[in-house]
Amino acid sequence: SPVPIVLPAIAGADVGNRIYDAIDFYTKLTTGGTTNYSLAKDIDLEEYRDPDGNPRTGGWLGPSDYRGTLFGNGYTIKNLILKTTDIRAGLFHSLAGEACLKNFTIEVSTEDENSTPNEIYFGGVAADVNSTTGNGVLIEDVTVKGTLVVGSINRFVNIGGIVAVVTSSKLTFRRCAVDLDVKLKGAALADSRYRSFGGLVATCGGTLDIEDCRYTGTIDVKNSTDSMTRIGGLVGSTWRADPPVITISNSYASGRIIADIGDRVDCTDPTQNDNRYVCIGGLIGYGRPTSSLSITNSASLMNEIIVKADTGSVFQEIYLGRLVGLWDSSATFTPTNNIVSGAMQIGKKIGTVLTLDSGFTDDRDSTDGKLVTANANGLYKKQTWTAAAPTGLGWSTDVWDCDNLSATKLPQLLKEE
Repeated sequence: SPVPIVLPAIAGADVGNRIYDAIDFYTKLTTGGTTNYSLAKDIDLEEYRDPDGNPRTGGWLGPSDYRGTLFGNGYTIKNLILKTTDIRAGLFHSLAGEACLKNFTIEVSTEDENSTPNEIYFGGVAADVNSTTGNGVLIEDVTVKGTLVVGSINRFVNIGGIVAVVTSSKLTFRRCAVDLDVKLKGAALADSRYRSFGGLVATCGGTLDIEDCRYTGTIDVKNSTDSMTRIGGLVGSTWRADPPVITISNSYASGRIIADIGDRVDCTDPTQNDNRYVCIGGLIGYGRPTSSLSITNSASLMNEIIVKADTGSVFQEIYLGRLVGLWDSSATFTPTNNIVSGAMQIGKKIGTVLTLDSGFTDDRDSTDGKLVTANANGLYKKQTWTAAAPTGLGWSTDVWDCDNLSATKLPQLLKEE
């Protein structure tokens, strides 16, 4: 675990508001409302017991509607396990008001490949953020790591490394890191509709600021006949009629994104015509109408972005992009001074045949699929990651460890050391 940080005598650090175990965590934060708390040691969520002394038969079911401040003191919360009976799951079921979570690590441990839940909303920190108060919710200096494997899911899927869904809210991430492998393993079911996966957030319907954050891992999912799949290295998709706003700066995503669409991508229900889209982006998967997307001084360092299909498959609406998979014609995308890995593979695999960079364009405009010139408006520049790259992006050495970087050694946040 990280070296614990000794907190000064501030609200939430007094003896009565310290948290010593899983029972303490659940009891105090469930009833705490806006009360501030601080972790006094590492917490193992498997040690939770109900008032009768019985362990929870399912996975962890976190507190709802927490609005206070949780000081993590550098400690680790272990064994966050998702059970498929929990539609909305995370360390917290939901966060609201001006909740503030600081300085701790969450270890996710879920491998349930035979599960068949109806819906899943999973975020390492919270399934849902819903706040229209003041500055909204702040999550800073938090790390999420581990493995999440689930089986077939019948309808809606939102899986984010930190948060599943941001509703009409404001959420800010600062100096957060995610090392999480996500695998949706089972055969997709017939009624599956919307599927969003993001290294930090699956779906954003509010205002999301991401500053000095990173994701590293593999997102590997199976699609279904009638589903819209959106995958992004940092954010899967925007959502809702309220104009969502996403601002990303000084951040990166690395690893692999793979979507297996099986035998076809189609939409048999004319009322669900969005379902035919597969949108995958190195940082953002899909920007819906009226969305505002801004990416500045950031890097898409995925090794590969691949769509797989069975031999003889019919490809219909598939969009792959090194920064953004697809943004709607009424959405706004403002990229400035970004980098993508020169070694990134992007393409499709039908049966055993892999075709790279063919039939797809980089960060295409949805109105006509035209290629956006790589260096136009500072969209991005391809290069091998080197020690000079963060300097060119203006990253602070007070935040990032950029020593001895190479194509395989990427920056880490100083708070992780």
